[in-house]
Amino acid sequence: MTAESEWVPRTKLGRLVLEGKIVSIEEVF
Repeated sequence: MTAESEWVPRTKLGRLVLEGKIVSIEEVF
């Protein structure tokens, strides 16, 4: 598992990541 797998379930943005709308956490900032 990666760091992303740990934060995804805890954030609404996590859903966007799963949908492929956001490539990585860096894209959010």
